[in-house]
Amino acid sequence: MDSYIRNLNLLFDPWRREGLAIPDPTKVRFDYGLEAVTLKKQGDGNYPTDANIYADLPAITPTISGRGLFEAISNVPDGTSIMWQVRNGEAGPWLYFDGADWVAAGAGNWNTEAELNDNLVDLPIIEQYLQFRANLITTDQAQTPVLYGLTISYLSRVDPIEDLIYRTVVRSFKQLDLWTEVHRKLTVDQDYVDVGNLDGLGYEINGALSAFDLTVDPFKTDNILDSWNSGLKRAELTRVVSSGNTVEVRLNYSPDCLFSAGVDFEEIKRVPAIIVLGARVDKVYHGMQEAVKNKSSIIADLINYDQSEWVFDCMIAVPRQTDLTRIVGALKERFTGDPFFYSPNFNERYAVIWEAEPDYSQATSLTDLKEARFSFRLMWVPQYISNIETPLVIQFKPILTRRIA
Repeated sequence: MDSYIRNLNLLFDPWRREGLAIPDPTKVRFDYGLEAVTLKKQGDGNYPTDANIYADLPAITPTISGRGLFEAISNVPDGTSIMWQVRNGEAGPWLYFDGADWVAAGAGNWNTEAELNDNLVDLPIIEQYLQFRANLITTDQAQTPVLYGLTISYLSRVDPIEDLIYRTVVRSFKQLDLWTEVHRKLTVDQDYVDVGNLDGLGYEINGALSAFDLTVDPFKTDNILDSWNSGLKRAELTRVVSSGNTVEVRLNYSPDCLFSAGVDFEEIKRVPAIIVLGARVDKVYHGMQEAVKNKSSIIADLINYDQSEWVFDCMIAVPRQTDLTRIVGALKERFTGDPFFYSPNFNERYAVIWEAEPDYSQATSLTDLKEARFSFRLMWVPQYISNIETPLVIQFKPILTRRIA
């Protein structure tokens, strides 16, 4: 089967809450203790009963082929409610369902959670973008609704294993921020330095960071870089440098990354490169299940999946020992500062821990390339059950009906 029923939980944890916007913070607040959005008590100790005070939830951008159900994760006491608007494009208008179509919302145009559930499937997919606006309402000044987040179910045709390896791990390594340097001794007076293809191995240079005339400035205190000419692969300088002087140019570059290179590593097109030698499932927790419920009727999306842990074995291949040292340092900084890999297709994060950290080896098994090996473990990776024949929304069995009654 080529289709997967998935769910996405949008909770206001530190990772996601940055996208939360509260236009009127005098009436609505984010409670850091509850990690939830609530109304804000006024000077008289009561909650406001104004209309149209709301919060814009962070946008979610999973690759969706079909929409399922919507469930607010909330506590709504008697006398309170939460109403909704939605938009399906980053620059598009806020929308509500008017009973026949999705149309631009004006003041006071809101939908209940039940109306969202009944009609979200018909909201046009014009971008891989979905954002919700929550209107917090109370008629009891002593009570506030509490919104912890939401969960939605959706249909995806993205292969989860391909996404994990190529769109998540390989993509992340290609985005490492790295630098290297070249030294050029000038043969004539000139105000530029030709860099060319470094070592003939095709570094993918993104730009120049700095340049120094080492002959007159050995301590590198005077940055003479003016600009980077990507077409000519040339560093333009702010002044003419004398013939015979040596100029150091520091360059920002992107490493290559590939999965399962051939035994002779003929697939390496450029270096430095990070090669994923293998990926294996180390642990699996079978029979996991989540439900996204329509609270107004006895239906839900039941999402079946296995929870897995993966181990990736990798190697760094570089032509110069200094670059190997910097890549190892960048990897350690990356995993320390942000110990997660992020899937843009599914808006999910997978925690990463070292199995074996990279070292600063000078092994030369790849002709004259330096190498270092490392491995890491990805946690919390869901493996969804592929079943296109199962309807996206199904009826609860009686035992589950009693649980949510």
